[in-house]
Amino acid sequence: MKSNTEIIRDGQEQGKTNAEISADLAAAGYITNLERDRTGNAWVILDESNQEPITVEDGKIVDGSLIDEMYDILVDGKKYHTDKDDTTLIEGPGIPYILKKEKLPDEPDMKIHRERAGQKIIQRTKKGTYLIRYDADGSASAKLIK
Repeated sequence: MKSNTEIIRDGQEQGKTNAEISADLAAAGYITNLERDRTGNAWVILDESNQEPITVEDGKIVDGSLIDEMYDILVDGKKYHTDKDDTTLIEGPGIPYILKKEKLPDEPDMKIHRERAGQKIIQRTKKGTYLIRYDADGSASAKLIK
């Protein structure tokens, strides 16, 4: 049995419409969004049994659900995922399949780091992104920038 990705990729390569691809997915036993009045030139794979059409123009999702970086998106038979802005496409499969998500600390690291004296670094945390400045003795001060 073909995977939903293979059915969508084959349908795109054959020039089928989204309605035809949806019918092929339903015939293979996959849940599709046939009842939705939505068209598009790409498909987002929400999970192995659920997918929906979206519209992509100039490398960005312009119509359809905002999709985070974990999902695969098929455009012209190629796999993409989205950048952190949830709309810009990046070639390759969704993040969980290629990387483990970075575990962010709760707070910025404010320890004294003598080896960083006079430097500035960016540090991402669960609460936001900080610019950390180290003074001449390596003491840290943090400024929230995002």
